[in-house]
Amino acid sequence: MLGTSAGGVGRHVHGLAAGLVERGHEVTVCCPTGVEEHFCFADTGARVVPVPISDRPHPRNDARATTVLREQVEQAEVVHAHGLRAGALAVLAATGHDAPVVVTLHNATPQGRWTSRVYAVLERLVARRASLVLGVSADLVERQRELGATTGDLAVIPAPGHPRR
Repeated sequence: MLGTSAGGVGRHVHGLAAGLVERGHEVTVCCPTGVEEHFCFADTGARVVPVPISDRPHPRNDARATTVLREQVEQAEVVHAHGLRAGALAVLAATGHDAPVVVTLHNATPQGRWTSRVYAVLERLVARRASLVLGVSADLVERQRELGATTGDLAVIPAPGHPRR
């Protein structure tokens, strides 16, 4: 699952979905409708479920997203969320379920007085409830460990190949 994306996170999820489908796994990608339109996850053979995960906290949308995600978590063997917002919603949706939740953090949290307070809560939630936290840089992993993550590691994400001319 992922929230809004216009670049690297979406391409990364597209590559994961394609690779898993090629290996015979059933894959469901949960994301906003606009993200599916941009990255075409369905073209990989993955099932796509629209979920309103915006780039900023929005209580009504987040409650709706958690309800949709909970239905998907009930059917999942593993949940893999990309980004802090999607990760926080994933661990909330997985409460009471056995599926392990992996969260890959791609970016540092936004700054700003109100924003940093909200994101600090989300960071602690992910650190304490995710089964595994991955970060694309050592500082992200270290921050999660400081906040209580017991299992964390670097996520090596290869850059996409150059397009043919």
